[in-house]
Amino acid sequence: MSSPDYKRRKKDARSKFRKLWKKRGEVLNGQNDKNGEGSASNQYNLNNSKDFPLLNGNTEVKKVHVPKIKYALAFGYIGTNYHGYQKQVEYKTGIMDKVKTVEGTVENCLIKIGAIDESLRNMNHKLQMSKSSRTDKGVHAACIYIGGRFNVNIEEKKLEVTETSSEKETECSEDIEDEELSENSTVVRKKLSSDLAKEEAEDEVKVEIKEPSKEELFIKTLNAVLPEDIRCFKIQRVTKGFDARIMCSKRKYEYLLPVWVLCRKFEFPNEEHEGIYKRLESYMEENMNNKENVKAYKSEEALYEEQGKYVEVEEYLEKLRQILKQYEGTKDFHNFTVKQRLETKNTQRYIEKIKVKEEEIEGMKLVRITIQGQSFLYNQIRKMICLALQEYLAVAPKNAVKYALKKSATLNINTVPSEGLILHHPCYDTYNATRCSMANIPYIEYKDIKPEVETFKRQYIYAEVKKSICCKIWEGWLETVKTYPFYLENKITPNGEDVK
Repeated sequence: MSSPDYKRRKKDARSKFRKLWKKRGEVLNGQNDKNGEGSASNQYNLNNSKDFPLLNGNTEVKKVHVPKIKYALAFGYIGTNYHGYQKQVEYKTGIMDKVKTVEGTVENCLIKIGAIDESLRNMNHKLQMSKSSRTDKGVHAACIYIGGRFNVNIEEKKLEVTETSSEKETECSEDIEDEELSENSTVVRKKLSSDLAKEEAEDEVKVEIKEPSKEELFIKTLNAVLPEDIRCFKIQRVTKGFDARIMCSKRKYEYLLPVWVLCRKFEFPNEEHEGIYKRLESYMEENMNNKENVKAYKSEEALYEEQGKYVEVEEYLEKLRQILKQYEGTKDFHNFTVKQRLETKNTQRYIEKIKVKEEEIEGMKLVRITIQGQSFLYNQIRKMICLALQEYLAVAPKNAVKYALKKSATLNINTVPSEGLILHHPCYDTYNATRCSMANIPYIEYKDIKPEVETFKRQYIYAEVKKSICCKIWEGWLETVKTYPFYLENKITPNGEDVK
């Protein structure tokens, strides 16, 4: 049972909240106080008062009807010009979306066409907005889903298309060639020729086009106001409790890098560096099953003065494939995300499968790494590929990936460039099997929009990836790996003692 003091404190808190809420209403509505001493807006300063903070500069109280039907919106984007997908809040001022993000841009366009009311800006809880994934700065997305309550009833005037008589004549002639004429085909041809003669007298013929559905009109109107690097593919109705992130069963990513990166091998600058590398390799091999907590630190600055070099070798795609296969299954990826979040987040993730394939895209020989998993941590994929490449290039020991998956080991792992990472598409298999069949709602399936997504990916995203490769981002990455090699960045100290 709760104590009387607890009940009294709870009651006081509620009464204080009611008073503040009442004063807030008086301020926003501009009503006079009970004593008639003036308006409440003069008595309270919204800009300076702690009780009434300004939210995006909007002080109007307006009851807006929120649509009851929830929809899922599928679209893709090029992430080069955006600071990630999710809207960001400036810590000091509290201003929302001060930097350019994909979510903020899409929201502005939805407000512009009337799908979202202006008073509901930045109020995702009212619209029940959700997204299937969040991408970092520079990461592209071929297909991503967002869910929310949108107004899809957008009006548009009827369209009329004019066709010249010559175009009409060519269409009729093509139809005649396709038909199998019977014995009285000569009579039919005479009638058609007379009809064509009448049409030639008219300059233009007006043809009414069938009105599109409200979903098709919504997509057309939204794409007209969206920037060129964001395209909307489909909108469809979903269940009332649909959440794009929670109900996503798995996500598929792909990473592209040039083949010539695999034609390199690292050579040590001197015997001292080679000795550090071999001692680290033997220590990892001997303590692979040791459960003692081990933390890695950076080496002395003097060791970074001399740098190694790369020598050309033949590419060995199977070697990279075997290294990446170690990530498959349920593993602890605490070394593959931001370390400040380790204490509060569960870092176990399930990777279903990883594929490595060499392809020619945009006239360049690239290696495509496809990763499919249930969910991913912040920077997880970029750190996974970075450590695998370092092990392939012999900058990291041959058992570095396996050792990094130990829960008791803490290592320093860099990332690969974000320009090569693409969110391919999310999957909703569980949602389709459990929710859609019962509610008679259409399935969310990638195959329905696959042609549009593949076209957008090959025409725009791949071109952007090629552009980033031509800007020599991989030359810079290899130089960074050579300057700060893995064996110097991870000086392991078990229980506070250096490895000798």
